[in-house]
Amino acid sequence: MERVAIVTGGSRGVGRQVARRLARRGYAVVVGYANDQRDADRTVDEILAAGGCAVAVRADVTDALDVERLFAETVEAFGGVDLVVHAAPRPGTLVEAAAAGYTATPPPIG
Repeated sequence: MERVAIVTGGSRGVGRQVARRLARRGYAVVVGYANDQRDADRTVDEILAAGGCAVAVRADVTDALDVERLFAETVEAFGGVDLVVHAAPRPGTLVEAAAAGYTATPPPIG
């Protein structure tokens, strides 16, 4: 089963580097971004071109509904969340609270 990582701020800078490195290590990566979809899409394209798996999801980490949607879309796309890297340049208490509700080991299927 593929491991899944959310990287907030994954479209640029350190977040982008982390997203690419996790993809190289076999994670399916959700590239979280706040404003620049082009940068997020570029990161996803780089991961896909290297044989990885990634999607971009827009989310404002200071908005509870956006953070909830980020996690919901991740679960819908990949079945769970194993790792959260909060690299967005904004306070992350909402991301940390949401991440606490997910287990590192998804339940067995079937």
